[in-house]
Amino acid sequence: MMMKMTNVSKEGKVTASGGDPRVMYTSMMLIRTRIVNEMSDRMLEGLTIALRYAVVRRQFATIDKSKVER
Repeated sequence: MMMKMTNVSKEGKVTASGGDPRVMYTSMMLIRTRIVNEMSDRMLEGLTIALRYAVVRRQFATIDKSKVER
């Protein structure tokens, strides 16, 4: 995605081929911030599902009028 701004040689050397490093750093930080925000939304969705399941979950006895749960 950022190949026009950085190059990696076959030996593994990274060189910045153009652009202001401040702009590249800013775009990197914006992407990382967006990832954190998106993951917090996904975690809240998972928590909502877990809480809804826990609220409607029914436990029942194996034998009628027994206090032992299945």
